[in-house]
Amino acid sequence: MGKKGLCRIKDILDSDVGTKKRDTMKFEILGVTPPEGQRWKIGRDEVNQLIAKNSIEIVDGKIKVAVYPDDEPSEILKPFWSHFEDCGTAETGKNTLNEVLNKKVGFDTVKPVDLISNLILHSTATDSEDIVLDFFAGSGTTAHAVMELNAEDGGTRQCISVQMPEVLAEDSEAYKAGYRTIADITRARIDKVIAKLKAEQPLTTQGLACAHFTLAPSNFKVWRSNVNDAATLRDQLALFQSAEKNRPAPQAADAQTAMLAELLLKNGLGALGVHAISKPKQIAGVTVHRVLLEDNRTLWLCFEPYTQALKDEMVKAQPAQVILLNSCFVGDQADELLANLQLELAGLEIGLTVI
Repeated sequence: MGKKGLCRIKDILDSDVGTKKRDTMKFEILGVTPPEGQRWKIGRDEVNQLIAKNSIEIVDGKIKVAVYPDDEPSEILKPFWSHFEDCGTAETGKNTLNEVLNKKVGFDTVKPVDLISNLILHSTATDSEDIVLDFFAGSGTTAHAVMELNAEDGGTRQCISVQMPEVLAEDSEAYKAGYRTIADITRARIDKVIAKLKAEQPLTTQGLACAHFTLAPSNFKVWRSNVNDAATLRDQLALFQSAEKNRPAPQAADAQTAMLAELLLKNGLGALGVHAISKPKQIAGVTVHRVLLEDNRTLWLCFEPYTQALKDEMVKAQPAQVILLNSCFVGDQADELLANLQLELAGLEIGLTVI
């Protein structure tokens, strides 16, 4: 609270060392001078204007500038984050969570959706595809707020929610409601909010979706770091004839999905560079995963045995990049097949990564 009402307080001290040294910026303001090694960020003329506007405050013996709503350069900065009104309470947040899940889970300190929505609105742009990272997702309020806000203003914000699988006490309401970890509640809320928004606004939420990932050892031996002794290292080296883990079999659909997700993330594609992922397609008798990139070119990934027919299809389709497993090349001529493929794709300027 400033002299004229609600405000935010801005510091005007700066370093006065090295290239920042400015003797002209060291002067008295309302009887206060900058501490040793510091100076003001603003000059005498601006200070005098702020004094005339009654916008200089002394807080704990230090000079501050009071910034009032009319001083803000943009409407989106109003009201101030620290002075939000009618944004609900922890009780509101708890009731919303119970309503979404249609169960009481016994969480008493749930942040209200309106509060988080206001914070996100004031810190993101509607059309910038900003990514909101919630590293302690809890009951999933932030993801809930991002999805509802996008539905309201047509935004393209994305949200990454991270939650450890913290085990719930067996005598807790959440456990009795069928949940075993806090992460279970996070996922359930996100899924139910998506279903609710799709039912209420089917035309504007067609692309609304959420992928769930669980932290686990890599699907590929080359990226596994659980080698602790010489014997284990020898065993690991013996296994490198095949890049992927022994279980599950790479031809299994769930295993292919896991490897696909990991390879996209490892290649920096993830949510940032991938425009769309098509359904797996049978091409030349094997399953091919096709990923549409932002430049409208495709990335092909295949985890099944390589054939000459598959190479012919690659040449026809001209993808930007192809990712194959080392184990895709089988038989006595495996090395020759790989070498020939590398040469031919290089001549066509098609990238090839073999793992």
